[in-house]
Amino acid sequence: MPLEVQKNVSLKNRNWWKVGGSAENFCEPKTVVELKEALLRAQRENWNLHILSGGSNILVKEGIISGLVISLHEMKGVSFSGEENG
Repeated sequence: MPLEVQKNVSLKNRNWWKVGGSAENFCEPKTVVELKEALLRAQRENWNLHILSGGSNILVKEGIISGLVISLHEMKGVSFSGEENG
């Protein structure tokens, strides 16, 4: 199943301050494969890329955040080795 990219998603409930606008495009990958798919899609679509982790050290501007916002919230417990095998 392909990774779902949602349109015009509010980021207010995705940051500690509860402020900010909406992501033009938004996804929450759950696996490294889905993250890679999101990154490739952003590149293919020539989208600006924004990474959102826990949301505690970010202040989101009002209005539309252009491009793709990738939330890593669902990837808790996933680790990266720094090496790619294939």
